[in-house]
Amino acid sequence: MSIDAVALVRIPEWEPSEDLDVRELEDGSLVFLDVPFESDPDTIFDALESAVGDDMYDHDDPRGIFVLPDAAEPEDAETYEAVIAAVGEAGTWLSIEPDEVDTANPEALLGQLLEAMGGGSAEDLVRALRDGDEDALKLAQIQMTGAMEKAFKTDPDSEPEGGEKKS
Repeated sequence: MSIDAVALVRIPEWEPSEDLDVRELEDGSLVFLDVPFESDPDTIFDALESAVGDDMYDHDDPRGIFVLPDAAEPEDAETYEAVIAAVGEAGTWLSIEPDEVDTANPEALLGQLLEAMGGGSAEDLVRALRDGDEDALKLAQIQMTGAMEKAFKTDPDSEPEGGEKKS
């Protein structure tokens, strides 16, 4: 018998379905998942999303979702924070968004985008734009174009959506 994962959620006005194994707290819920606690974070995240649905994105804790082994469930804890305090380091935090993006900071967002596409750093692009450095701007354009071509490169013998091979 494996030790399964339990997700601690605080979703305002959430009504768990009757087929879920849930222990309701005063200000949250423990959702018992049918995946081993040792599973990778994506597997646990997917199991929770499958159980709770889109309501999980209403989870109200900027730290993420606290996951604990079912063997460590504190029977006497009645609140969200009491569960976290009782479980301590036996639990772990999962990010609600696996690849967090700082949308409040446009320069950081641009940096993440450039880095993901292999197009250099945001500082380089901002400096080139600010200084009007045409050579640096051309280099950035070449890097971005190359990254886009690489990202969307297809097999020349593959069939397009219309079903005909490219000539």
